[in-house]
Order: sequence, then C-alpha cells, then structure tokens
Amino acid sequence: MELILQKLIKTFEMDMKFLFVTEATKLFYEKGYVSVGLAEIISATNTSKGSFYHHFPKGKEQLLITCLEQAQSDIIKDMEQHFVKHQSFKEAIISIFTELIRMFEEKGQIIGYTFTSMVSEISIVSDEVREKCSSLYTRIEEVISNQLQNRGVPLEASRNKALMLTSLIEGSIMLSIMKKTSEPMRVVAQQIGQYISIKGEDF
Repeated sequence: MELILQKLIKTFEMDMKFLFVTEATKLFYEKGYVSVGLAEIISATNTSKGSFYHHFPKGKEQLLITCLEQAQSDIIKDMEQHFVKHQSFKEAIISIFTELIRMFEEKGQIIGYTFTSMVSEISIVSDEVREKCSSLYTRIEEVISNQLQNRGVPLEASRNKALMLTSLIEGSIMLSIMKKTSEPMRVVAQQIGQYISIKGEDF
C-alpha cells in the first residue's frame, strides 16, 4: 500500500511539473521570458507559490531552462519524424516548413523550432541561459548534420549546411513573427534548393 502511495505521489509531482513547464512555455513564447511574472505562471497553472518552488527551488530561471530542454526534446523528436517519413532530405525540410507555416497561420505564433522568441531579451539573461540556448541550437545542428552525412555529404560540408539551415529556419520564423506573415518561411522553403544540394536528389 505504501509503495502504491509513493508511486501516486511521484506521478502527481511529475504531472504538476509538466503543467508548469507546459503553461510557462506558452507564456514565454507569447510574451517573452522577462515579461512573464511568477504570479502569471501560478495563475495560469492554478497552483500556489509553494508548489512552484517545490518543483523549481531556484526560481523562474530554473523553470525557463527546463522549458528550453523540453522544447529541444520536442523539436528533435519532430525533426526526426520528418526525416523518417521522407526519404528525400529536401522533402523532409519542406515538410518541416509546411508544418511551421500551418501552425503560424492557424495559431498566429510558432511554438517550437525557435528559442529566440522565448528568450527575446537574451542580452539580459544569465550566462547559464545563454549557454543552454547555444547548446540547444548546436544539438539541432547535429541532428541535421547527421542526416546529411547519412546521405553521403562529407562531415565539414554537412556541418556547414546544418548551420546554414538552422539559421534559415530560425531567421525565417523570426521574420514571420515580426512581419505577422508566413511569407518569409514560404520563400525559404521554395528556395531551399539553392542552399542545400545533395548528390542524387533533385532540387
């Protein structure tokens, strides 16, 4: 009985932590990290300050880092699904852009694939957060680079192309958000063949 109770408590605590991360991520994407106060997070989750600090004793920045880590996990999982679904590298990338465009046009914002909109005030956050964002982008580049290497692209070239693609995805998302139109993402998706060429794939 005691073991069952311990499992129930652990499950409840995991669900509570997931709730904080889910709701805070939405708020951070919508308003930016600095603009979202602890009171707003507590209100959105219908919890208490005590519950918040139980899960994030170091405060809001610890929550932000957890949100960034979860976002990275979701992004990589989604990207890998696109690469599994499409044999062609070009088709996989276009499929990612198609999903992003649909999300933007349906919801008016992009949840995922960018950390800049979540931490738009990057100049005033801690070095730990900056380093976390940097490592998250590096991990995404590695996923793309590995996919290119699997298709015969040499290591250095695959890394350069991965960096370029990550920059194009990030840049087009931010332009779309700022201009309130999906056109930047559409243009990049249409012109992607000019930046990435793989032997055996028709761009």
